Amino acid sequence: GTNSIAARFPSGQPVAQPNVAALGGAPARPGDVITLYGTGFGATEPVFQAGELATLAARLRDPFSVTIGGVTLAPEDVSYAGLSPGSISGLYQFNLRVPLSAPDGDVPVVIRIGGLQTQSGATIPVRRQ
Repeated sequence: GTNSIAARFPSGQPVAQPNVAALGGAPARPGDVITLYGTGFGATEPVFQAGELATLAARLRDPFSVTIGGVTLAPEDVSYAGLSPGSISGLYQFNLRVPLSAPDGDVPVVIRIGGLQTQSGATIPVRRQ
């Protein structure tokens, strides 16, 4: 019933509301490091062709921003943004820290790049306690 986006903790555990389809999932907490996944974020350095495996880190080439719960993350809170290493090119990942001010609930996430932004209504579940 939500537009929760694909996200994981560094351990591989899904970021999810309890008792949802992502068995063993847990909501993120403010300050947690998580990885968000998505498609369509543009050029990387180095370049991988469509369908190629991203055999190494390929960071986004263009400037971007990530906003969670209305807070735009500082550059030091995004440790990686680019192709997901080991995946087919086109799958991107963002390794980031959830803002300490993130409220409880389904918190909006917006990624902006090149004058475009992710769809409205994308969220991650956050629980402060």
